[in-house]
Amino acid sequence: MKIVPITLKVNLLILVSLTVGIGAITVYLGIALTQTIEDETRASLDQESQIVYEAIEQLMMPGEAPLVVNYFQGIGDLDPRLRIYLYRTDGTAAFSDNSTIAEVNDRIDSRMFLPRGQDQTATMAPEIEITDAFDTATSIPARTVVYQERQGDATVVRYIKPLINLPKCTVCHGSDHTVRGVIDIHSDISASIAQQRTAVYSASGAFLLLVAAVGFVMSRYLQRRFILPLREIGATCEAVTMGDFERRSRITNNDELGVLSRTVNTMVEGLYERFVLSRFVSGTTLQALGGGTASRTENLTFLFTDIRGFTSFTETHSPEEVVGTLNALLSDQSRTIDRHGGDIDKYVGDEIVAVFSGEDGVRRAVAAALDIRRSVDRDADGRYGGLRVGIGINRGAVIVGEIGSADRADFTAIGDNVNVAARLCSGARPGEILVSDAVRNELATGGGADSDSDAATDADRPQLEGPYRMQVKGKAEALRVFRLLDGNADGEGDAP
Repeated sequence: MKIVPITLKVNLLILVSLTVGIGAITVYLGIALTQTIEDETRASLDQESQIVYEAIEQLMMPGEAPLVVNYFQGIGDLDPRLRIYLYRTDGTAAFSDNSTIAEVNDRIDSRMFLPRGQDQTATMAPEIEITDAFDTATSIPARTVVYQERQGDATVVRYIKPLINLPKCTVCHGSDHTVRGVIDIHSDISASIAQQRTAVYSASGAFLLLVAAVGFVMSRYLQRRFILPLREIGATCEAVTMGDFERRSRITNNDELGVLSRTVNTMVEGLYERFVLSRFVSGTTLQALGGGTASRTENLTFLFTDIRGFTSFTETHSPEEVVGTLNALLSDQSRTIDRHGGDIDKYVGDEIVAVFSGEDGVRRAVAAALDIRRSVDRDADGRYGGLRVGIGINRGAVIVGEIGSADRADFTAIGDNVNVAARLCSGARPGEILVSDAVRNELATGGGADSDSDAATDADRPQLEGPYRMQVKGKAEALRVFRLLDGNADGEGDAP
């Protein structure tokens, strides 16, 4: 399974969190800024329309239409972004001719307002397209319409406001209509749009920089405070799995990671102690502990070996030579036992107690004993200083369990069949292998042969000599014992 680095996960989490959090704030501020600019623009246009509205009323009362035109022109000169036009309800530009003056004079039945010349009636208002907005402003009820449109490269807000025929205006204009004209205000908001765009771009740039900066800081902080300590602890645990108990986690944080680091170091020290102690505990014991420490009865095969002449050897050799020779003998025997599937239960001085479990335990124990004898006999005058071994083998039911006190106990096997194997070993002369009647019966009946083969034939079985009578301590009757000869055993653990 592909491992995804935790650093990548953390950085992605930071990036997503910052993008969502700061991004939401940035978007909100951008929208709020845009809305504020639009609201201010509309409020300004509304205020300007009211000013224009009042100015038109005041200027039109004496019938000075050119003053209104000049007023509009003056506003345009002051602010090129703002243009104001006045239209009649039919869409024609106001003050573009004398029709309104003629109507007013007819209505008041006088020549109060004189017609204007062509130069006086000229207007800057362009032709207007009768749109839904214009209809809305001139219909009943009359309403002000505000909308945005493109005019060439410019973005313009149109503010179309109806000019209401007030009671004071009915004297000249009559009372048969409610709207007597339309004020059309064009406000170029391109600069505002550019300002909004600049604000959005600036906010976006600031957002990206902020995300990058905060992300970098948080990533570095998490890297130093969490990721690196976790890697250090993980490396310590990995070293232990590789058999290296020297490595220790160097995290000293005063937090949960520091506690974890110290706990891991304590665990490694305990594991090292257990690893060292495991050299002094048999594999059978370790396996048995997995099934609990309750006592139980099992059929096992026991092989005892004891070095003959070791006491006199220690008297004539230096301690270094004694220890070296003893370790060489015990090591070679142990390797042979292990090769044949046996387990060293304990070392008792110069004696080895080995256990062979399983249905073929007898076969493997016999093969191991023959190999040990050949090996020792072959090198007896060399590395082993002339020392030989005596071997005893027995099989039978024993009690397996925890033996000892509450403070110090061994998980081992006890019973008469263990004692018989020990007695056989004690009675074996140098280079001799003694086996019990139970072992002989297993070999005679083909017991311990491979499950996929027929019972062992006579030619396959190792050669036994006997029976002999052997009186041992604790037994009223003498034991039937047999001496194991080399026979046809090949020493490689094959079925006898």
